[in-house]
Amino acid sequence: MVKERKTSDGAVVSPDNFARAETDLYFGKAVADGGFGTLIHIRESMPLDKQLVVRSNRDTLYSTGAFDLDAGPVTISLPDADDRFMSMQVITEDHYVPAVFYGQGEHTLDRDGIGTRYVLAALRILVDPDDDSDLATVHALQDAVVVRQLDTGSFDIPSGTLSARRPSGTRSVSWGPPCPTPRPCSARRMTATRCDI
Repeated sequence: MVKERKTSDGAVVSPDNFARAETDLYFGKAVADGGFGTLIHIRESMPLDKQLVVRSNRDTLYSTGAFDLDAGPVTISLPDADDRFMSMQVITEDHYVPAVFYGQGEHTLDRDGIGTRYVLAALRILVDPDDDSDLATVHALQDAVVVRQLDTGSFDIPSGTLSARRPSGTRSVSWGPPCPTPRPCSARRMTATRCDI
């Protein structure tokens, strides 16, 4: 059983800090793609061979962005999507999900409410990827999302944590048995169940 893994800069990734290292990867990808202090919009269905996570949906378009809450709160306003599915999942640096918002609304995220310096917002909007007019409608909805933050701050994570991730699908498998169910493992910090690995 693997107990730890060293990064390129000598940092150690273990079961105790794996969630943070994995989150650094996801946040770092959003930042590298231009999604820091703003949302970047993916305009097509996620190609199966380009997924960052193993469970990307083929019938939703994604928008993601990482935000520095030490620089100040961020407010994200979601447009009226009528009866179309639209959600925004909020993910902390510790890989907790303190909120998921559905439909139209204005949502302010701050350090006190989130609990970590950085937060990732992941927006999903239902689309028929084979219908050009439906794609255009969803692109307009993506463009109608408004992000407000007075200062974007900076993105400072340990440089080696991104290289410590194992190849897709084998990230932490050898660290121990999986959670008996994912449900209690994806929640707010106070309600989540830690799987002892």
